[in-house]
Amino acid sequence: MLLVFRPQYSWLAEIPSGFFRPHVLSIGNLFNELPNDNFFIITDYLILGLISLIILGVKTRVSFILLATLLIINNAFAYGFGKIDHTFLFILFLYLCAFLNLGTRRAILKDEPNKNCDWYVTIYSLLIVFAFFTAGYEKLINWFDFNFGTSGILSWFYSGYFNLGRNKLLAPYFFNIPIWIKELMDYSAVIFEMCGIFFLLYSRKSWRIYLVIAILFHLINTLVLNISFRLHLIIYGLWIFTTVLKKNKLFIFLLIPFLFKGQLATVIQWNLFLYIGIYSLRILPKDNKLKG
Repeated sequence: MLLVFRPQYSWLAEIPSGFFRPHVLSIGNLFNELPNDNFFIITDYLILGLISLIILGVKTRVSFILLATLLIINNAFAYGFGKIDHTFLFILFLYLCAFLNLGTRRAILKDEPNKNCDWYVTIYSLLIVFAFFTAGYEKLINWFDFNFGTSGILSWFYSGYFNLGRNKLLAPYFFNIPIWIKELMDYSAVIFEMCGIFFLLYSRKSWRIYLVIAILFHLINTLVLNISFRLHLIIYGLWIFTTVLKKNKLFIFLLIPFLFKGQLATVIQWNLFLYIGIYSLRILPKDNKLKG
């Protein structure tokens, strides 16, 4: 979290409260205006402190719950300006970590072991599949039209390229790709996002294959659309990275590229996770069908 995604909210102190219009169901509606500027500065330090407690293993379970709850509160204020980000899976991931045995062995103040970890991981897997499905269903309605005169991926590409300055990496070369390939990209994105449940239910190995495809999907998004979804590296790492760490602890050195930031660094990180994902498939036990 320190290397990939450390949430910061002190920037909210610089925005006039007049722009604050929270959603009707948001807890931000409990406030007439944004809290005092010092509130967001203090919460930034609290976030850093809670992450440090998690790393050290100081009541890890409570620290995860406090961190996730603090992010929900601060996001309620951040989203009150109209932009809703893709951090909900990450916050749910933090709550998931609170119920795993992350602070029961190598920790300063250890937690009591939890015997139901697998159930929590299964539920979270279903949430990931559901999140992908909702994104795919929206695309199915609008993109799956067998019409070469329209393109879903181009609707993202043009708006990002000309309006948001997403014109780095392979984006300038995307203009030269034939329209039929772009149409195939539309359909493959829909199929990928909607069929996750089948990969999840078939076996452990097929689920990891789906995650490898997801990593490739995000790598292409980074290269072409300049949308990194770098936050998802942490989420996929629950299955991908922890698998290889069980085999060889030296794989921890593969985190070195995460010290660097920028779009090129993100491409390297997604490529690295693609390699780790493929390697994790090789070291899985052969008998990996789900039982019961």
